[in-house]
Amino acid sequence: MSDGSLSQEEIDALLQGVPSFDSKPAAAKKAPAASPIKDEFERIPRKIQDDYVKNLETLTGVSVALKGIEIEEADSESVLTKLPDEVVYFNASFDGFEKNSHLYLFSKETARVIAEKMMGQTLDGISEATVSAIGEVINLFNSAVVTEMEKESVSLTPGAVTGSLNLSGSVGLPKGSFILVSYDLKINGFEDGKLYELYADSVAEVMLRKGSAPSTQKSSLEDMLNMNAQPASGAGANAGQTAAQNSPVNQVGAVHPAVFSGLTDVSGLSPAEQSNISLLMDVYMEMTVELGRTKRLIKDILQMGEGTIIALDKLAGEPVDILVNHKLIAKGEVVVIDENFGVRVTEIISPMERVSDIM
Repeated sequence: MSDGSLSQEEIDALLQGVPSFDSKPAAAKKAPAASPIKDEFERIPRKIQDDYVKNLETLTGVSVALKGIEIEEADSESVLTKLPDEVVYFNASFDGFEKNSHLYLFSKETARVIAEKMMGQTLDGISEATVSAIGEVINLFNSAVVTEMEKESVSLTPGAVTGSLNLSGSVGLPKGSFILVSYDLKINGFEDGKLYELYADSVAEVMLRKGSAPSTQKSSLEDMLNMNAQPASGAGANAGQTAAQNSPVNQVGAVHPAVFSGLTDVSGLSPAEQSNISLLMDVYMEMTVELGRTKRLIKDILQMGEGTIIALDKLAGEPVDILVNHKLIAKGEVVVIDENFGVRVTEIISPMERVSDIM
């Protein structure tokens, strides 16, 4: 039995950092378990990657490459260590989910280069117009996600995209953990671009069909359709009521908002698709033809009278602008039909030119 004093052997062991003979070996520290959501989610960004490239090439008109894709489970603290001091941030959350549950982040330099390629001119920095132009890119990105999910029978509805230039520390990141997708972006000679895409776990789980999409409240239109679908009376009415109760339309969780793709020529669509589009054919839209514009001081406007000539910003004979709901869609030339003025369409505006008008 020991008298409480240490033997020379025990003293030597302590000095050498060796555990005493009576101590048990410390348990090995376990590495954190890999996220099952992240492992299964990896396939989705890799499928969408090519669509992102095509969309960027369409709007910039130059070659684009997304390389070095990296997918990881992250949180706010770990992400802030990766981001530059300033980022151009876009909230592209889907309807029904929390704000900032799906984000796109660019470095300030990457955003400037994208805008320059879209405009074909050198920019001094990031302006509100620059952010609006890149928002066109984000809308296409978000549509690519929705389209890919439709292939897997997952319904997502893109919400309004909002963007701004922010300090990275003030960007509202998803709560808790989330999926971070990082792309190395190369744009026609610019090699150091970076794109970050963030998916909240709640969104990732729905995309993997591991969670339920946020339920949407039934609209009055759905109620009317359900009422009209029921027989008026008798045994048929009871049967119809039972069928309506069991119908997916009456199960709110199974009702998904419609996702609309871009407009296209109806002549190439199937009869069923043409029938859907025909629902919009009687909607009125304001169409205007603009000869030109000019700016004048208030004092000049007050001095205007009969016979005053106002010079516009277009040359004589130059095509006039055709606008629908104040958006430029085409150009044309003025013609006279009997005693009325008209306009003959000579050119349809491309998406690239519409983006240029925003700038």
